[in-house]
Amino acid sequence: MSTTSTPIRCVIVDDNRHFLHTVNDVLSYEGITVVGLASKSDEALSHACLHRPDVVLVDVNLGPKSGFDLTRRLMAAAPAWQPTVILMSTYAEEDVRPMLETSPAAAYIPKIAISGPAIRRAHREYRERGRPSTGRHRMVATPGHADERDDRRAHAADRKEGGGGWSTTSGPTVWPGSGNVFCKRRKCHPTGCGPG
Repeated sequence: MSTTSTPIRCVIVDDNRHFLHTVNDVLSYEGITVVGLASKSDEALSHACLHRPDVVLVDVNLGPKSGFDLTRRLMAAAPAWQPTVILMSTYAEEDVRPMLETSPAAAYIPKIAISGPAIRRAHREYRERGRPSTGRHRMVATPGHADERDDRRAHAADRKEGGGGWSTTSGPTVWPGSGNVFCKRRKCHPTGCGPG
């Protein structure tokens, strides 16, 4: 399902194993090559140095460690190849903005908006503009982007066709242990997929 000729290689870092594996499945389906999963900072650094991914997707809240600290360590450990480090969280961007402004991360994406197109967009923009300076972080994958609107239209078509359940090709996915239903196209409501 990849829309690019060279697949983006990604390491995902999150201390929630269920989330880690769910995002792995979603991104793999959407054409991102996941080369490593890590639940701790040291594990993430090992995967990054071993696999030299294009993108490292890092949770802001990594248990006792901070995703911001890991981002700084990743950038220091990888000066030659400079991966696109994307921070993610359940927090709204406004809640983490002061920390984002001092972080060398390329972008921030809310966990609910994690998708192959969002990661491709963040990676492309980072490569085009280089390492962000203070205050230049971008939150990508907001509903105003054209491909997100296309996703909502396709999602509405999935619902009309009766897609749903644990399918890897369409419909909502329940993140185990969360009780929430997350559709593959990033619209989320506790009772199921949101309006198209």
